Amino acid sequence: MPLIRVIQDDAVPPELMTRSESARLDRLRAKPKDRNDIPSATLSMILGAFYLTNDGPALRAAYGEHASLSTRDQWQQILKAGGDAGELGTAMQMGFGLAAVLGSAGFSAIKALYRLAGPAGIAAVGGLAYAGYRRTGNTTKEKIGSGAMSVLLFLGELLVEYQDVQGRFERAAPAPPTWEEQAAELSDEAILARACMHTLARVGRGHCSARELRGLLPALPVPSGEAKVRQVLRALPACFNQVYAGRWQVGEVADPVTQLLDRMPELAIG
Repeated sequence: MPLIRVIQDDAVPPELMTRSESARLDRLRAKPKDRNDIPSATLSMILGAFYLTNDGPALRAAYGEHASLSTRDQWQQILKAGGDAGELGTAMQMGFGLAAVLGSAGFSAIKALYRLAGPAGIAAVGGLAYAGYRRTGNTTKEKIGSGAMSVLLFLGELLVEYQDVQGRFERAAPAPPTWEEQAAELSDEAILARACMHTLARVGRGHCSARELRGLLPALPVPSGEAKVRQVLRALPACFNQVYAGRWQVGEVADPVTQLLDRMPELAIG
């Protein structure tokens, strides 16, 4: 829950929007009943974030004039794909993490043995392992090989499925103008600010330092060094919040979450 964050309605300055994006928002602004959709549509456009709505004008503002409400029937599947991607990503991380832990443990054991017994100890253990392998029956060898292959195939299938469902969810999000298209209209600072919001919103732990964020940014047609990133973060306090000294996130923690953490501070541990 501490990752639930909000951005105030007027937090995103109009200087961050391209002419096409501004024109779509102006069409919303022209109708009083549609004006309350401007903040969410703006944020969806900036972040390239999936926008769930049955409101035609708001949908076209976020996605463009080609957007149609006929796609709403697919939203349940799209949202399910996003949830599946998260579950598959967790399972995949656990699988590869377990393999990495086992590999690291084995490497550490070999290093410890080398320090204690030198090359002779490594050779002795290797000889014993080889002798044990030779003494193992063919049936046992086949079972071990089959089990290892099954694990590798499972992880491979998991990776393919994860990429598929993640791709389906990402294709349902609005496509912001490319960085080159933005460079033709926006200032260097505006492009870097959009890139920081787009990237920082996707950081799994929710916040990072200016140096870490610089390393995560895509290739941009504008200066994007650590000092520039830090300058942008400080220049837009309504968009970027410094949660700890030198640690930044997009938006601020939602009030209901803050109130809950005040009552139950143990939830904020870690």
